[in-house]
Amino acid sequence: MSLNDRRRHPRFPFHSRTVFQLAGRYHNGTLVEASVAGGLVVCEEATMRIGEQCTLIVFNGKRPAFEVVGSVVNVHYPLAGIAFVGADPAVADALRRIIDLNLGALQLPAREEALALC
Repeated sequence: MSLNDRRRHPRFPFHSRTVFQLAGRYHNGTLVEASVAGGLVVCEEATMRIGEQCTLIVFNGKRPAFEVVGSVVNVHYPLAGIAFVGADPAVADALRRIIDLNLGALQLPAREEALALC
């Protein structure tokens, strides 16, 4: 059984620019997998530690799409697993719609257009 089969909230491929706030400093990164409960990020600008709290800002093009508080649960530099902590229901709904749109037929609008619908 694969790890994704065992997850309560499977992650799906996702690619979006992010900004992390860690210990009061901002760092650039990329969200490469997402679920309604967390995500996998690449951040080469900072070394994250398990248990560290962060704020993750996910962008749609040049503008922020949503912001969520998270906790670092896994680190294999430059990758970090982030569990979303107390995500606003609106953010969880937006993530579900984004994931559904990304998994749909190829004829669906580009992800940037889909994010604009959320």
